[in-house]
Amino acid sequence: MVKYLVTTNLDVLKKASVGHNIIMVDGTVPGWFPTENDQHYDHHRPGGADIQIDEMPSYIEGIIPDKNDLIVTTQLDADAIVAAAYLQVGDLISSETLAKLRAIAYDCDHLGVPPELEKFSDFAAQCVAALKGSSNALIEKMGLPRDRKKWSRDQKEQYASLAFQQGTEAIIAACKGDRKFPGECGEADAYWEQVKRDTKMLIDEARISLYRGCVLINYKGLQGKYIDPRCAIMAYHQCFRNEYRCSLPITLAQREVFVEDKFKGYSYTLGCIPLHPKLSKLDYTKGTFEKLTQEERQINFTADPWGGRKTVGGSGWNTPSQLNPEKIIDIVLESLAI
Repeated sequence: MVKYLVTTNLDVLKKASVGHNIIMVDGTVPGWFPTENDQHYDHHRPGGADIQIDEMPSYIEGIIPDKNDLIVTTQLDADAIVAAAYLQVGDLISSETLAKLRAIAYDCDHLGVPPELEKFSDFAAQCVAALKGSSNALIEKMGLPRDRKKWSRDQKEQYASLAFQQGTEAIIAACKGDRKFPGECGEADAYWEQVKRDTKMLIDEARISLYRGCVLINYKGLQGKYIDPRCAIMAYHQCFRNEYRCSLPITLAQREVFVEDKFKGYSYTLGCIPLHPKLSKLDYTKGTFEKLTQEERQINFTADPWGGRKTVGGSGWNTPSQLNPEKIIDIVLESLAI
């Protein structure tokens, strides 16, 4: 049977992969290199595709159901789920179903779809929201603390891995016609209500600010609560609509990293404002991540590197950042010609 794993820890991967071939998608565990029987697909690199399945072969022979493969990703999201599903049904689906998968991946990674996929825009948003909602429901089923700060590393990986499997299997079943796609039966409605509440919270608590024309997003003190990235973008547009044309497309989200309620540092997501007029000039892979890594290693020489794709990335997976947001933005602006 195909197995699923979400991890950034090489030791965890080595232990889980005994007796399995590894198929790594939408991310690379630091220190891992594929062997002859492994497959590796990662669009987080200079010149990488906008979404993961566009970085993969156009024709893939589906995995035999009882084949002993381990599908691995470094972060749970719909783009990784779509990639894992495509591996298993890519040679079976119609062109329209492939377009739906691409739309889901675009909505996940870019909060919207390109013009050629516009007719699937609402479908994709509903699917991504439903996948997130079903993942959140696992917290209670698994008996995990509601406060994610209290989770151990093992609990985080177990939760994400189960959600990865659950989401992938749902997409595979939908591609085969065995069920509706997630979100097509209105099950995302409750999730969108939460998005509205979270957007209001970001505004009311003044968690969105500007620094040198860039958007700072403060998620500190929220007990590890997941906030859909749409919330910050919507809050930004409401709070700074008059500054939109003068601002830059750069966003920086700051989160505290807690393991079993112990503060370890910060996790940063360096992103962008979708459809910003200057977005085409943004490319973090051309020196920005490298310079941030160099600065991080001035403090901790063993720090994992910053990385990601053209318009989205972040701090090291396993070593929380010790930099402050303003310093990060200063470095980003020095490295970009915007």
